[in-house]
Amino acid sequence: IWSGPTITFEKANGVDPELPENQDRITDNVWITRNNGGQIFNIVEETEADKDLSPKGTLWAQGTTAELDDLDFTPFREAIRPQDSPGVDLVMVLVEDQIAIDVKFLSWSGNQMGGFSYQRATE
Repeated sequence: IWSGPTITFEKANGVDPELPENQDRITDNVWITRNNGGQIFNIVEETEADKDLSPKGTLWAQGTTAELDDLDFTPFREAIRPQDSPGVDLVMVLVEDQIAIDVKFLSWSGNQMGGFSYQRATE
């Protein structure tokens, strides 16, 4: 469980998800970004979001790491509708790295804009 200081990551509307500054490079295995439309994905493992599985290499649940043993983890879109994510406590598990991270989305842009922001714990 990462419990270090909280950071904020933001991808602005309409910017290139392939540029490093538009990716949250959490570990060598998980770099979260979003195309201009759709949902978040892991650009290390995929070139665009798969509605059912993205971001690959992660699993998600509503709640906090304090409740870890009681949470049921699923792909992101099963855990929450992306547009409903701002303000909801979530836990993201980096499967290969075996790391659990508290995440709270601050914003989710609609209308194919591609922007989003969240706060997350650090190592």
